[in-house]
Amino acid sequence: MTKLAKIESPAFAEDVNAGEKHALGGGLEGAQRTSRETVNWSPPQLISPDALINPVKDMADARAQDLLQNDGYVTGALHTNRDSIVGAQYMVNSTPNIDVLQQLVATSKESWVRKIRFTENWIENFQAVVEARFNLLGDSPSNWLDASRRNTLTDMIRLGIASHLITGEICASAEWIRQAARALQHCYPDDQPGPPVQP
Repeated sequence: MTKLAKIESPAFAEDVNAGEKHALGGGLEGAQRTSRETVNWSPPQLISPDALINPVKDMADARAQDLLQNDGYVTGALHTNRDSIVGAQYMVNSTPNIDVLQQLVATSKESWVRKIRFTENWIENFQAVVEARFNLLGDSPSNWLDASRRNTLTDMIRLGIASHLITGEICASAEWIRQAARALQHCYPDDQPGPPVQP
């Protein structure tokens, strides 16, 4: 009975109303200084995530690499992550955006272009041709998209996902190769020269 009387008291109702006003304050409630939860919270300084991570990044990367090499659970998690994102083959879905194409055709200055109609048959044929050409390029035994000519596009994407899981970054350079015009070369982030360290 005392609890019921306490809940119905006017002071408790005012506290509830005050709480509702604070709850509707928006996205900056974490910066309030009048809240009981945040009144004594004062971060030392505003620093970027890079400044927070960089002093310990080398040790964190080394530990992640060591775990990956020596712990079967971590290796299994890496493979599960790669398999769930990419799978056995990276495939493109090239369904054309008919609304955009129709708008381009309608606003064209050329009369023959304005006569083009996009039928279901055209959409299916377009999709089949684009996906077949993409698969020929991406899964070619010559590995045209890899500058080292070792990995297919699917393998490169799986390698990038694994690198991101271990080090938190993907490092690749775009290379100009005469036979394929452009190709990607994956690099290990630690092999890249950084700015000289000041003594």
